[in-house]
Amino acid sequence: MPSETTSEATAPATELTPSQRRKSLTAMMICAFIAGISFGVFISMLSVILEVWGVEPTVIGLNSAMPILGIIVASFFLPAVLRRLGTLRTIFAGIAIEIIALLLLPTFPDVGAWFVIRFFAGLGIAAQWVISETWVNTVAEEKNRGLTIGIFAGLLGGGIAIGPLIIVAVGIDGYTPFLIGAALALASALPLLFARKVVPRIEVERAKNLRWVLKFAPIIMIVAVISGLGDEAIFTLLPVYGMHAGLAQDDAIFMLTVFAAGTAILQVPIGWLADRIGRRIMLLFCATIGFIGPVVLPFVLMNTTQLYVALFIWGGTVWGVYGLAITLLGERFRPSELTQASALFVMIYSAGSLAGPPIGGGAMDLWDPHGLPVVVGSALFLVVAIAGIAWILGAESERVESPSD
Repeated sequence: MPSETTSEATAPATELTPSQRRKSLTAMMICAFIAGISFGVFISMLSVILEVWGVEPTVIGLNSAMPILGIIVASFFLPAVLRRLGTLRTIFAGIAIEIIALLLLPTFPDVGAWFVIRFFAGLGIAAQWVISETWVNTVAEEKNRGLTIGIFAGLLGGGIAIGPLIIVAVGIDGYTPFLIGAALALASALPLLFARKVVPRIEVERAKNLRWVLKFAPIIMIVAVISGLGDEAIFTLLPVYGMHAGLAQDDAIFMLTVFAAGTAILQVPIGWLADRIGRRIMLLFCATIGFIGPVVLPFVLMNTTQLYVALFIWGGTVWGVYGLAITLLGERFRPSELTQASALFVMIYSAGSLAGPPIGGGAMDLWDPHGLPVVVGSALFLVVAIAGIAWILGAESERVESPSD
C-alpha cells in the first residue's frame, strides 16, 4: 500500500471531515494553478522560439507533440508506479523530471535534441496530470462535482493564462525563461507538502479490463480524444497562427493569454450550471460554441476588441468540454476504479493531443493561416454530433458491470 512506502497519511475520501476535504482540495488546486503557470510558460515560449528559428509549422507541431507522446507512454505504467511509491512521491518524481527537462532545453538549443527532451518532459507531466485529476474527483462530493471540477479547471486555465505574460515580460532569450519555468514547477510541489496528512487514498486496481472501461464510458472517451486534438492544436499553434495572420510577436502571444483567461474565468459558472441543468447538456452547449468560435475568428483578427471577446468566450467553452468530461468521469466510476479510468482518459486525451499539433500545423501549411481554425472547429463539431446522437439514443444510460463486480 502507498502508506507503507511513504510518510503521507492517506484515508478514504469518505472518511475526511469537511475541513480536511477543503484542505485537501485547496492544496491540489493551488498546485494545479502554479503548475498551469509553468505549463503556460513552457508551451508559449517553445513554439515562439521555434518560429523565430524559422522552423516550419508542421515541424513545430511535431516537436510540440513529443511531451504528449511521453504522457501516453507514461500512462501505461503509471498505476504500477503509483502502487509502489504512493501519491506524493509519484507527483514529486514527475515534477523533478519536468525541472530537469526545462533546464536541458536551453543547454541543447537544437530542434533534434528538443524532440528527445520534450518526450521525457511528458513522462513527468503525466504523473501530475493523472494524479491531480484523480485526487480532485475522489475528494469532490457528487452534489457539487461540476463546480469543484470547474474551480480546478479554472485555476489550471488561469495559470496557463499567466504563463505567456511572463514570456512577454522577460522575453525568450537565454536561460531566464527556462529558469522561471523550472522554479514554478518546483513551487507547485510546496502546497502538497502542507497537505500530506489529508492526502486521499487513491486506490489502484490491478489488471482492469480496458475494453470494459471503454464499454462503460465510450462517449466520454470519444470526447476525450477529440477534445485533446483541438485543445493541443490551439495551445501550441495559436501564437504561430497570430504571427502568420500579421500580428506582432507580443500580440500573437497575448492571444493565448486572452484565450486562457476564458478557460480560467468561465469554468466556475459552467461547472455551477452543469450541477443544476445537467452535465451532458452543458457539454454539448460548450462544444457548440467551441466550433462556432473558429468560424468567427478570421473575421475579427484585425479588430482588437472583437478578437479578445471571441478568444475569451472560445477559450472558456473549449476548456469547458475538457472539464465537463472529467466531471462525467467521476460521476461514472467508483473511487476504486478512478485511477485507471483517469489514466485511460489521459492516455486517450493525449492520443488526440498528439495528433493535434501536426494536423493543425499541416493544415496551416495547406491554408496559411486559417487551416488551424478549420481543424479545431471540425473537432468540436464531431463532439457535438457524436455525443449528442449517442446520448439522445440512450448510450451510457445504465451501468455496465466489470468482470470483477
